[in-house]
Amino acid sequence: MKAKSLCIGVLVSSTYAIAAAAAEVDPRFEGFWVGTETFQVAANVIQKGEAPFQKPAVIAIGDRGKMLAVVEGLYPGRYAVSPEWLPSYRRKSEGNTLVFALMNRPIKPVLIRDACKLVLSPDGNTITESGQALLPSQNGGGEPGQVVQPTNAFYFRLANISGTFHRQKK
Repeated sequence: MKAKSLCIGVLVSSTYAIAAAAAEVDPRFEGFWVGTETFQVAANVIQKGEAPFQKPAVIAIGDRGKMLAVVEGLYPGRYAVSPEWLPSYRRKSEGNTLVFALMNRPIKPVLIRDACKLVLSPDGNTITESGQALLPSQNGGGEPGQVVQPTNAFYFRLANISGTFHRQKK
């Protein structure tokens, strides 16, 4: 009986270890990544479409993919990897995919990056990015981190982000 319990215990703990390992991101994410982000403001009910524009960006990833910072580019700062406030289908970081967003969910809309996803290439030397951000209006007003009031809806624009980054150094 004790041997049977021991076998079941080993099987259960092995299953949890395998599941935990499967949820790890590829350690090759770690390092400094330099690239260009493209912002596309699409036309919809509350905003006019705009021609895409690009900005240079630098991303730093550390602690085997558990820490991420936008060093240069739109809204620099530290971001959470797979934050708990995101719906589970949007926050899954594992293997060659890393999801990042604000550390804490904003209570009110603010000018920020929303959840963004990074995908590591098979050779580990390129990352592609996709996501969304609230950008300040071109009409003036709106600063990074500013709370967007419902009456000031024209102070921001929703943009899709895409980008390509190459490894600068590990």
